[in-house]
Amino acid sequence: MAASGIVDITKWAISAVAALLVAALFLTPARAQSVEPKSPAEARVVVVGEGSVTVAPDYVRIRSGVSTYAKTVKEASDTNSKLMTNIIAALAEAGIAKKDIQTSEFSIEPVYASPSPPGGPKLSGYRVSNQVNDRPSGPNRCDRCREHSVSHFPGRLARPRRGRYIG
Repeated sequence: MAASGIVDITKWAISAVAALLVAALFLTPARAQSVEPKSPAEARVVVVGEGSVTVAPDYVRIRSGVSTYAKTVKEASDTNSKLMTNIIAALAEAGIAKKDIQTSEFSIEPVYASPSPPGGPKLSGYRVSNQVNDRPSGPNRCDRCREHSVSHFPGRLARPRRGRYIG
């Protein structure tokens, strides 16, 4: 009886596989050959190019600023404020309108003694940094502002950046 059960399962499996193959044949769409001749390849145009444009800048942005150090925040901040007042006055003297001068960075940081003494770092003072961006009207003023700032405040001027408005 065991052999008969194996034969029955085998016949059933073969019948199931045959039924699936027949169903797959009927469900698969038939592919007919096209009676229309193939159209020639579509016409295409491929263009590869490279270009460049050189124009004079519309504006100049100069970053000016100071960083001061003192034992207390008040001393560092007061010294920094006096120096920044002088820088802003010098920029105005060079022809930059007050509306074109904007604060770009202001920070107060603790400064610790180096190397750290036993027991951890020891506070030695504070550093106050202040920077402004100034945009002189017209790129021709850049050289005048830079010369003026460098002569009044050597080492306190970042590189000018020139740009162009788009639109």
